[in-house]
Amino acid sequence: MRLSAATLVGTLATTSAMAACSRRPSSSDETLAPSASAAQRMAPGPSALPAASAKPYTGPVGTIRGSVRVVGDAAPVLEDVLRNIPDECAGARGVYGTLFRAGPGGEAADVLVTVTDYQHYVPAASDHVEVVGKDCAWNTRTVGMTMGQHLEVSARDAKGYVPNLIGLPTPANMIPVPGGAAARLKPTRPGRHGLNDLAHLFAYADVFVVKFSTLAVTGLDGRFEISGVPAGTATVSALLPAAMLVDQRKVTVKANETATVDFELTFDEARYQAQRKQSAPPAPSSSTAPSPSAN
Repeated sequence: MRLSAATLVGTLATTSAMAACSRRPSSSDETLAPSASAAQRMAPGPSALPAASAKPYTGPVGTIRGSVRVVGDAAPVLEDVLRNIPDECAGARGVYGTLFRAGPGGEAADVLVTVTDYQHYVPAASDHVEVVGKDCAWNTRTVGMTMGQHLEVSARDAKGYVPNLIGLPTPANMIPVPGGAAARLKPTRPGRHGLNDLAHLFAYADVFVVKFSTLAVTGLDGRFEISGVPAGTATVSALLPAAMLVDQRKVTVKANETATVDFELTFDEARYQAQRKQSAPPAPSSSTAPSPSAN
């Protein structure tokens, strides 16, 4: 099957509305109307999942690796979020206290990087994606996964975590045991979802469930690596959801070789605030209230 940049649109374009409002989505937000932002350029409609009889690609493959940096204005501090993080969860302030996470050299964490525009079916290398809870925070603010995979949420301390996939039916709240069994959560449909923690409501991660497996999320060093990409031409896309920043590059993948793709995303706080204002829901108007009946 052909995976194109258009594959991302239905999944990623909706992110702009959420990022513009800088809020946590509710259970009714699983399909947000896309706003006029750069995220819309990344992808309009998903392609079909491969048929059950589809054979995995076994031809020549290469690797794409690189880095993502954010330049321009610094990430705004989220004072309202910081006020809700108690002292016993001080470690979470570094995760959620700014609009996005970037290192001293602009190294951008939590960036979803995808490879599309190739032909062939490439199955996921694993049946799950891991998320870790520590210091009242998830280890990432962005999760990328392939439809059919499940989340395994584990606890690295005894803070107590109650992971919840927003907008998707969950039979019961599953609690990971510190140092023990992980909680297993499985998205039932592709799209943009959210992972929150019912024990610490400030803890949140965007979850992108897509219909292909060639993806990665940058760590604190801003780096990524995606292996098993079919040889030929492809498109590499980078999305930083919280700030509505996206970019794309065409690349040629050669068998048994590594292609390097580095992204530099520019954050303009004034532009971001303007987009956020445009995307905010209108305030209730007094003129819409029913007028009292005349006697």
